[in-house]
Amino acid sequence: MFRYRLMIMLGISWIFLALNLERPDVVLLIGAINIASFVYVLGAFSVIVMLLFPQLAKVPTAIVFIPFFIVYLLGKIIFSPQDLTRAQETTLTFVEAGGLFIGIWLFQEVAASLGQFSTALETIFVGKEKTQVLDRLEGENVIQRKIDLARRFERGLAILYVKLNHQTASSRRLWDQEANLRHVYMQVQLAELMNYLVDLADVRMWHHGNLVLCLEDTMPEKTERTALQIQLVLHDVLKLDTQIGIAHFPDDGLIYQDLIEISQRDATRKVEAAKADKRSTGSFNNPLTVQEGAGR
Repeated sequence: MFRYRLMIMLGISWIFLALNLERPDVVLLIGAINIASFVYVLGAFSVIVMLLFPQLAKVPTAIVFIPFFIVYLLGKIIFSPQDLTRAQETTLTFVEAGGLFIGIWLFQEVAASLGQFSTALETIFVGKEKTQVLDRLEGENVIQRKIDLARRFERGLAILYVKLNHQTASSRRLWDQEANLRHVYMQVQLAELMNYLVDLADVRMWHHGNLVLCLEDTMPEKTERTALQIQLVLHDVLKLDTQIGIAHFPDDGLIYQDLIEISQRDATRKVEAAKADKRSTGSFNNPLTVQEGAGR
């Protein structure tokens, strides 16, 4: 959102500058500038086109500029042909064409930022409904039933506590609201990734803003590999340096409360260990990279 606000501010500033180039006090500073009226119209039209067709933001500015430059030259020929023949008017032509190019580039960026913002909102409000992550109350009941079934049929089960780096924010401040929005957006992306990383039958739920996974019919070695795979994908795709706590049924606990507490403590311990390692080495050592190197 910072980039979105920045580009809108630059776009408005550019419009303000362009509309004030011919003011007398400005002319005294930079000299007389007599921009043709049709150039203002063409500039406004280019802004409208960039905002109405945000897909143009993906096209290189030089390519987008070509048709506008052709229209600009036609306008020069029709309305100000002397500007193309007089040497002293060449500078003005460069100023007008350069201003048109900069305006197109700026509002391409504005359109791109607006598109990213709209995509983020759509992901949050639409994607959230499509994810299979349960809320805490419903998730706890489902996981407890899974534990009861594992006890009855003597099967393995594991709880993975994916601890996310976030801060609890107050709703009073704009910056905190944006931090909450970014966190929810990241949660939705994380939930969508889980569809590819764990079985659809495995329970997923939110727990104090973190993700809890309940993996059925699994052994400790398989659980460790799954946790490492999740950690690697989150690091590569979402750029998240997460820590994952693990608790196994029945070795670490027989009921949900014991398993969730142990997995949460394990995740917290790994976070503190990672912080200590970062302080001692001056950089974060990715545990996945270390393990892969050891395996070689």
